[in-house]
Amino acid sequence: MRLLHIVVSIFALVLVSTTAFAQVPGGEQPGDSSEPPPLGVLPPLSEGLYTDLSVGAFFTMNVLGEAVGRTVSNAQPYVGIGLGYDVTRNMVAGASFGYGASAGVCFDPGPMGCAGARSFSVIMLNGYYGYLHDILHQWYLGAKVMGGMTLMTPEPVYSESGGPSIGFNGGLALTTEYHTHLDRFVLGLDVAGLFVMGDQNLQFPGVAIYPRLKYVF
Repeated sequence: MRLLHIVVSIFALVLVSTTAFAQVPGGEQPGDSSEPPPLGVLPPLSEGLYTDLSVGAFFTMNVLGEAVGRTVSNAQPYVGIGLGYDVTRNMVAGASFGYGASAGVCFDPGPMGCAGARSFSVIMLNGYYGYLHDILHQWYLGAKVMGGMTLMTPEPVYSESGGPSIGFNGGLALTTEYHTHLDRFVLGLDVAGLFVMGDQNLQFPGVAIYPRLKYVF
């Protein structure tokens, strides 16, 4: 009985193996490629309308006017939120709201010291357009052009009105994005150089560095 059991087991194993390899000549299943993808099955990329949240650092530089004390501000927190759209696989467009600050730099020196505020908030409402080149299937590298309105309070340059300073900003950001394996989630990093022009001949460059979390609807 033991010998019969062994023979039946071998016969069943041979039968299963023969059936599996006999479906297609050469033992391949219909639709099988001769070489499987080295990275397995590539996930589909999430594209379309999206929102993103940014948290990073922001600082300004007084390199155009008369310097009183330090010329580079202390790095301050930067928070931003945006809404955009993937126009194509490689082009994006959208709008963003960013909140940063300049700390410890004087942009309005006077006979008694700094006439304007040494520390002030920098609030930006910008539009942007960017191009992202695919380095790998999920990893993109590119740049964005941005510009819009800037609100600075309290005033970095003294005026009799005493209200907030309103101006414009424009700049360029180097950006990278990675489409994660979590559906609809994209991680990014931006390094942006901005030039701010306000009233009372106020002009200064700023730098923002911020990671981004992007969610595609």
